[in-house]
Amino acid sequence: MPHQSWSRLKRRLVVACAGATATGVLLIGADIVRLHRAAVDQAARETANLARALDEQTYRAIAVVDRLIGGLARHAAEGGSMQAARPAFDLLLREKLTDFPQLSSVWMFDEAGAPVTSTVRSAVAPPVNVADRAYFATHAKDVTHGL
Repeated sequence: MPHQSWSRLKRRLVVACAGATATGVLLIGADIVRLHRAAVDQAARETANLARALDEQTYRAIAVVDRLIGGLARHAAEGGSMQAARPAFDLLLREKLTDFPQLSSVWMFDEAGAPVTSTVRSAVAPPVNVADRAYFATHAKDVTHGL
């Protein structure tokens, strides 16, 4: 009889340990799911914050470029021929660029997409033509279309 009760006790102990282990595994699994959901929610919030910050920064950058282009357009309209006033205009362009530290260079292209002037100083200017670019085509077709 004592052997039988010892056997029953061992079985009950094994069943209790198995139940405790299963409960532990379930609790750990539930915690993993909770942590995963929290991480996904955090990532979504951070992504939304980053998108908002990029939107604001892009808006500010476009506003800076718009102000620069507006000033250059007014200057060009007042000065008449761009080629005749080219040295003075190139100087003005470089001076204006210093007012906008967000910009590294400014280029001006003619209606065919060839560069007229830029603030880039290089011994060898690379051949550049932007006529095939979508943004150039948009502005060439509709001069009233803004940035």
